[in-house]
Amino acid sequence: MRLKGNLSLLAAIALALFLNCSHAREEPKGPKSARLPIEEINEITYERVFGCEGECPMYKVVLRKDGTASYLGARYAERKGNYKSSYNEYYFTQIAKLMARNEYLNFKEQYGPTAEDEGYMVTSVAYAGQRKTIRNYGSEGPLELWTIEMALEGAMSQIKWEKEQ
Repeated sequence: MRLKGNLSLLAAIALALFLNCSHAREEPKGPKSARLPIEEINEITYERVFGCEGECPMYKVVLRKDGTASYLGARYAERKGNYKSSYNEYYFTQIAKLMARNEYLNFKEQYGPTAEDEGYMVTSVAYAGQRKTIRNYGSEGPLELWTIEMALEGAMSQIKWEKEQ
């Protein structure tokens, strides 16, 4: 009985040490000082830029606070050319909140190595007359940045796009 209790205690200590060590290995975002003012965000952009040899999509989407959006699809994109939309501002508001909660302004400006055949995502936010842009090569950025990127992908897929003439 005593051996069983000691093994449980050792397992709990080992798990706690593992979790603390794995957390300590996470890449720091930067100094914890800048706060993103949600009410002053007026534009959020997301761009997929791939330099890969295969059929990697390249596109850029811009969401604006006024409920308008634009899309430019290039090589291998699902939609090619220029598109526009008047969408529900709900997506903009939710992504702005996510960026503020995940401390977007405290992320580094670039993650990952810049290999020529490595794809990367570019996100940016315009607020209070300023702009913060992040390049995420090979999806090497922190999990919080990935959640912002995936939220933008999700919003983009829900928007009804109209081809520009």
